[in-house]
Amino acid sequence: MLKQILSALCTSVFCGCLFAMTPLNDEELGNVDGAGLGMVLEDFAFESGSAVGDGSGIFEIGDIRSGDEGQAVLRVSRYYIAGDGSNKGANVMGNGVSIGQLSAPYTISVMDGDDFGIANKAMLRIAAPVRKGGNILSFNTETRSERRFPNQPPSSGQRVDSVAGIDLSTLNGEIADWIDLGLTFDLAINNIPGQSFDVPQSLQGHVEGLNIDGTQWRLWGDNNQVLANLDLNIYASSIVFQACAGGQVSGPSCGQTVQYSDYILEGQLGYGDDQPVKLTVLNNGQLQMEVGSIAGKSRAFYDEYYSSGPRVDIHIGDISVGNQRFGSSTIANLQIQYLNVRTRDL
Repeated sequence: MLKQILSALCTSVFCGCLFAMTPLNDEELGNVDGAGLGMVLEDFAFESGSAVGDGSGIFEIGDIRSGDEGQAVLRVSRYYIAGDGSNKGANVMGNGVSIGQLSAPYTISVMDGDDFGIANKAMLRIAAPVRKGGNILSFNTETRSERRFPNQPPSSGQRVDSVAGIDLSTLNGEIADWIDLGLTFDLAINNIPGQSFDVPQSLQGHVEGLNIDGTQWRLWGDNNQVLANLDLNIYASSIVFQACAGGQVSGPSCGQTVQYSDYILEGQLGYGDDQPVKLTVLNNGQLQMEVGSIAGKSRAFYDEYYSSGPRVDIHIGDISVGNQRFGSSTIANLQIQYLNVRTRDL
């Protein structure tokens, strides 16, 4: 008797959970605001490839032609992700890093487009952890009058004068908690068709103390196109590039290192539905990313766009080549009125 009762209860429970799935339109999806999916990788380390650029390669891109009809092969021979103190890839395994935190995870979620200037649309948001505060960079400004276009009267307004401060406390954790990563390319060139390839040249890049808190993609569809707005926030305590001959990654065959210290990029691409970023696969198979034009908008739109619209700020605390230091460099308040980037066959 008990078995019959349990069987009846289980049958009723499972039957009560069977529902037909019905499609939702964009307006209905636009009202969805779920918690989404969070992701955290704790004590994560990854390494693939050879510590020496011996030309074996993890994967390669071939059929590249040089100007004199020679051939070239570009190989990715090594890449790694590790924690603080990786020493350019010498200390990877056993030196893990936490990518995200339980209190600040990476997330994938569905958002209401009305909250981001996209009316009656659902948006897919792919986001790095939310920052604890605002921007890293702050600027000193001054009022200047200058001619911004040829044969036009001068224009007065607030202009960026210098960097006022760098506040890393807006990010989650500290530099010792952030990511180290590296990548090595081998380029093998054969300038004489029919003969063997030359010994490859290697180009390596290493990033220390990488943090991308506040970065996010917001994607939606319209007329069979994928549209997006992008918030891009990157901090790296050090970025190092170096080229070596003979497939080596260190020693006398290597050139001088190029190093960026305290690299900061804070920017936005796209401005709601008025200036979306379009991601397209062209008929010839090439990829295209286009930041829409703001031509033909109203005066009210331009006043708002130039006062509080998307901008890009880039600051490098110090640039050095070998033992020569060149000091800091800053690009502030860069605004993109139109941009078209596409891949091409080499």
